[in-house]
Amino acid sequence: ELFTAPERLDKHNKFSCGSCGKQVRGLKQLSIHSAPPSLVLHLKRFRVGFYGKINAHVAFQTQLNLRPYLSDASEEEGANYQLTGALVHLDRFNIAHY
Repeated sequence: ELFTAPERLDKHNKFSCGSCGKQVRGLKQLSIHSAPPSLVLHLKRFRVGFYGKINAHVAFQTQLNLRPYLSDASEEEGANYQLTGALVHLDRFNIAHY
């Protein structure tokens, strides 16, 4: 939900109006235009400015309905996915090898 939640553009993060050039308040929201046949998700779990990985537990369901995250323009009725695999990289020595 956080990925597609509306983001307020104000204070130091205002939107630049294309017609008048002024900095104005606004809302920005990301959505997915269409659901792909296969969906691969990659969680970035690295700390910014630090070595090592964030090792907090991540819980997830084995099924995902992508429809609530699709744009209003999308005509797809359903976008249901079934988990078929998960890869967990254990970083025991805080050594990046990517």
